[in-house]
Amino acid sequence: MRLFFALWPDDATRAALAGAAALLNLRDGRLTARADLHLTLAFLGEVPDTHVEALCEMAATLRAPGFDLTVSAAGWWRRSHVAWLAPGAVPAPLAALAAALHRGAERPFDDTGSYRPHITVARGVRRPPGLAASFSVPWQVRDFALISSNSSGSGPRYQCLAQWPLTPAVFD
Repeated sequence: MRLFFALWPDDATRAALAGAAALLNLRDGRLTARADLHLTLAFLGEVPDTHVEALCEMAATLRAPGFDLTVSAAGWWRRSHVAWLAPGAVPAPLAALAAALHRGAERPFDDTGSYRPHITVARGVRRPPGLAASFSVPWQVRDFALISSNSSGSGPRYQCLAQWPLTPAVFD
């Protein structure tokens, strides 16, 4: 099965992300279903079913703090034809969580700044989108999830297999 670790937003955050995605002037492509919006932490690829339990055990032992994230940037990757939203700045706890999950899953991780956290909001976008207005989506990150990816005719669909809490942090 195809798996990845991700930040899996709650309904209110997911609705706010969908609202921000609607501000992109997309002239082509397919929007990501609202229920599938997420931010990938560690892509694992094809994983045998027999390894899922070990991944869950590893994730359950991970201790990382919760953090606040502000999604305020948008863009487009010409090569992959993906329109995305992203944090305006990558908080250290986000990068540390991604690195810890890569290490725990025994996947290579380049910690030299190549980690580009983003939320894919549309695929098949062949022309750069514009932005109708600025946006800022606050996201209180309190947990992370293991997600399975299933292909369908309309693009990938995702299922949350398990979630784990991050350690409480003091927030303003």
